Amino acid sequence: MPLTRRNASVNWLWHRPVHRSTLDAARCEFLPDAVACGGWCGECTRDGVTRVLLLLLLGACAASGEASSSASAVTEALPSANVTVLAPLSDVMLTADTAVGAEKLLPDAARAAVGQLVEHVTADESAAALRVVCTRFVPCEKALLRDSTCAAQVRFVLQPVHAGTGADDAAVHVFYELPDSKKPALARSLAAGNVDATAAAALGTLARVTFVRNVDVKGNGWVFGGFDATLAPLTIPRIAASEQRIVTNGDFPFAISLSPKPPVDALPQLGLLLDPVRLGILFDADADGAKARVLAGDDAARALQDPQKHDAVDTDCASCHVAGAARNVAAASAAAHGFELAAPVATAANGGKTPAEALRACGYAGTTPIMSQRLVNETSIAAAKWAEIAAQNP
Repeated sequence: MPLTRRNASVNWLWHRPVHRSTLDAARCEFLPDAVACGGWCGECTRDGVTRVLLLLLLGACAASGEASSSASAVTEALPSANVTVLAPLSDVMLTADTAVGAEKLLPDAARAAVGQLVEHVTADESAAALRVVCTRFVPCEKALLRDSTCAAQVRFVLQPVHAGTGADDAAVHVFYELPDSKKPALARSLAAGNVDATAAAALGTLARVTFVRNVDVKGNGWVFGGFDATLAPLTIPRIAASEQRIVTNGDFPFAISLSPKPPVDALPQLGLLLDPVRLGILFDADADGAKARVLAGDDAARALQDPQKHDAVDTDCASCHVAGAARNVAAASAAAHGFELAAPVATAANGGKTPAEALRACGYAGTTPIMSQRLVNETSIAAAKWAEIAAQNP
């Protein structure tokens, strides 16, 4: 299926020519009344094409408890799809070599520091296949709305992409930090929907690079880490280490181990939602106790998905990435044992039931588009904040 861009100077307003009835083939959820709580949906535009975008109807989300607890409504002037955009898989995607000012989007030294991304594939082969699958405009990293004075960011998420098979299960996340003085102009451009992401990034500087490697021979182990602009390793919050591993075992509901794992006194804790087998044994021995563990773990998972409560400054990588999978286990347990969670799970936003789908935040599992509930919540807040900045700086 051919892919076209609305305008060659607008890197991230992509369109996919597709009829509504074929949206399911792209794993998009089309609802005639557009009632959904997160997830990917289709928006039919005047020129008869459909843009793949993030549907964020906070009224519906708030009713289910899924949305960030204090998120403002996204204004009509600044659609969420202008703030977080998933690029359709195609042969015209941005690459690691795309220019950002006088440098490459992912500079050579940073590329070398990332190293091997996928088992049985050399570092050079993966680097050559890197494509920008997701771009994000973030008004402030620290809790988004609690602090309006920190630097804005343009973030690029890259995965190795191959024709026919889609994206490999690994990623590189590149952060460009913009001076505060650039926020008003960027906010106005986002409201107008005419931002060139690479040009915006060129107004700032490379701040850091993070990665998710999948070099486990079985394909069920992911390593998270990163480094700053000087290539110095970053220290991951709560675990005081520069790398953290997630290993899954089996199909859904799959067990998940974190290494290093957060100390037992470091809240929030997902508990037995990461070990469904032990949870099942506990239900047989003490149903009330098991229910309490499920509810506590689900509360922790929802807190991890809420950017008003936790962010990358105070939370380890792995806990955030497994929160959606933990909520899926909580929902399955509640359904099996006849009780309700404090808030229902938006399954479309939490991805599928394979580890690759459940753990990814923004990108692709093969050819399946994925966005986590955490990112849905972050985007809703970011869109509202950008709209506020634009309104204050006409």
